[in-house]
Amino acid sequence: MSLEDRVALITGSASGMGKQTALRMAKAGCAIVVNDINEEKLSATVEEFRSLDFQVIGVAANICTRMMCAQW
Repeated sequence: MSLEDRVALITGSASGMGKQTALRMAKAGCAIVVNDINEEKLSATVEEFRSLDFQVIGVAANICTRMMCAQW
């Protein structure tokens, strides 16, 4: 399945299932926005994806709070 010209925002994507989901979508051609509350792991994930030449940005935020979401 091609996801060219699509953007996916994947929460909890600095590790585990979220990261694997982001990786699969990136391999399918999707640009990725990774989100997590752990800034250290988030930065490492962004760097890993960039080293694989994927389009990715990272947003450190807790989406469980309205205030954090409003800052986006």
